[in-house]
Amino acid sequence: MVMAARTPGTITGLRNRLMAWLTRREHPTDRPVELTNRRIYIVPTRAGLLAAATLPLIFIAAVNYGSSLAFALAFLLAGIGTGAMWQTHRNLAGLIVHPGSGPAVFAGNTAAVTIVIDNRAQRPRPAIGIRTVAATSRFRSIAARGTTAVALPLAAPRRGRRPIGCITLFTTFPLGLFHAWSWIEFTTGIMVYPRPLALEIPPTADPDTAAGCRRTATAATGDDEFAGLRPWRRGDPARRIAWKAAARNEELLTREFEADQAPPVILDWNDLPPEMTTETRLSVLCGAVLAAEREQRTYALRIPGREYPADRGPEHRRRCLRSLALFQEAGNNS
Repeated sequence: MVMAARTPGTITGLRNRLMAWLTRREHPTDRPVELTNRRIYIVPTRAGLLAAATLPLIFIAAVNYGSSLAFALAFLLAGIGTGAMWQTHRNLAGLIVHPGSGPAVFAGNTAAVTIVIDNRAQRPRPAIGIRTVAATSRFRSIAARGTTAVALPLAAPRRGRRPIGCITLFTTFPLGLFHAWSWIEFTTGIMVYPRPLALEIPPTADPDTAAGCRRTATAATGDDEFAGLRPWRRGDPARRIAWKAAARNEELLTREFEADQAPPVILDWNDLPPEMTTETRLSVLCGAVLAAEREQRTYALRIPGREYPADRGPEHRRRCLRSLALFQEAGNNS
């Protein structure tokens, strides 16, 4: 009976099952992970296998020729190999890996996620390698009682939450005879906003207000005529702060001018053409939010299930973009 050759798909399936079995006790987490003995795996490298295959030959030659020097060499190499295995495992044991984080990006870009490795031992940890599924290996040496931060590239092809995924820490220190590694999977990651599209959309559902918005949309937020004071909001330019009034009231106040009094822009999901797909609608609204922020206009956002009143500034921008990124995603807590 002729056995059928294993296809690449079968080999991949066997590898995935092996990985699942090895990591069956390791669950995704959002907390720091300490590399205990149970989490560390170690196998000989190609050089280690070659050295292990050489030892019996040296020992056989020592027995045949009765050479005490050959015996000493065989036992010395065996002791060096055993010590190297212990040192390789010890180089990873006890390290603490903190979940990574990074700034939000737009879909289609590459994010930079930073993880922190903490070494609380009194000895340094040289040649620690870090690798992700999509990133090449990076090596760091961690000082005794020190920490190191490693920036890892993370592709962000789609909007939503982008978890870091599986990270591999490994080392072959000191002699390259053994390869020790540990898998860690973090649930934390980055926020990926929709890819912005710059398309003109109706700024409000009210035709009269819409006309006023269009007339003033291109007006600069200039210093035309003083209109009054309002509480300071994050993102207001420093030159607009009324320092004297702030000193009297012990509260930061911002001067407003007539050009600031334009009606707010209403970014409404229902104002978009009905033939637009969901992702295109989100991209258009994302582009409109960015445009309103560039023009320092107040704007409101209305999408199914969510409504944000007119405002502006970094925090309002973050809330709106986050809501667009998590639209129809389970656990949307924006």
